[in-house]
Amino acid sequence: MQEMDLTIEDVDALTGQAVGWPKSATFRTIDWLGWTFSVTWSENMTANVHDERSDLRLPDFFTQMIQQQMAGR
Repeated sequence: MQEMDLTIEDVDALTGQAVGWPKSATFRTIDWLGWTFSVTWSENMTANVHDERSDLRLPDFFTQMIQQQMAGR
């Protein structure tokens, strides 16, 4: 996302109904589940999945949002 200079809206447009996912797409879903859930999920994937997804790293803004208690809906 950051390497391609995409906005949150861009990512949601690309990862929602356009690819057969729910309308809520990526970031809207994360907002509903809670940002802290995403950190736990990411850490679990990195520790337990050993394929191309093992390189998953959340962007710094996730941590910053959680530190500011912006935890989602």
